[in-house]
Amino acid sequence: MNYARFITAASAARNPSPIRTMTDILSRGPKSMISLAGGLPNPNMFPFKTAVITVENGKTIQFGEEMMKRALQYSPSAGIPELLSWLKQLQIKLHNPPTIHYPPSQGQMDLCVTSGSQQGLCKVFEMIINPGDNVLLDEPAYSGTLQSLHPLGCNIINVASDESGIVPDSLRDILSRWKP
Repeated sequence: MNYARFITAASAARNPSPIRTMTDILSRGPKSMISLAGGLPNPNMFPFKTAVITVENGKTIQFGEEMMKRALQYSPSAGIPELLSWLKQLQIKLHNPPTIHYPPSQGQMDLCVTSGSQQGLCKVFEMIINPGDNVLLDEPAYSGTLQSLHPLGCNIINVASDESGIVPDSLRDILSRWKP
């Protein structure tokens, strides 16, 4: 399925910055290459050389010098390729999404790593909601959702909910008066 019709004009107009594109290309180059194109700092100058993290059960996770250099350096905008690959394999193992083998032009499954759920919500809303769009939202709603929606200039239509979720009669009433 081509999802382009669901994307806002602002999202459709976005293009990667040339520097970020260069970072992605350089990340696939040989380790011996020294490029000044992306402004990558010399990893030998990073203040942290190694790290050891102890988790609650006492197990430790060690990051050696090479891993720390990689962790502290700029990475492709989409994320660290090994992390993305691992997360995609996890999605396949747990959910087996039917679109995983589709070509990208047909809606192939992909993922986006964010710093948290709030950032993820904001990104999705900004991609698909235009000013004046109607958004059905259960009431009460998560305050973070409201904070993300208000700047977009959309019309929030509250749908009553109870301990079981959205109240079907409330949704039916709203949709019966719907004038798209």
